[in-house]
Amino acid sequence: MSSPLDSGAGTELFASYDSDFQLAYSEITQKLDDIPNLTTEQQKPAIKAAERAVEEAYEIVSRKPEVASPINPSL
Repeated sequence: MSSPLDSGAGTELFASYDSDFQLAYSEITQKLDDIPNLTTEQQKPAIKAAERAVEEAYEIVSRKPEVASPINPSL
């Protein structure tokens, strides 16, 4: 049984998911780093924005095809 990641196109697809996730991760990190420097009034919408960014990252991870385990016990 082959996986969508078994071909060159699969490798490109994985790279695309990885790139999307890295971008989302950077956005989350930036938003979280900014929160302590905000006023109390500014923090609530900033936290909501960070939560939305986490949800987007979760969506990226959940649409990513299954990746074979790096350890193959049959070898």
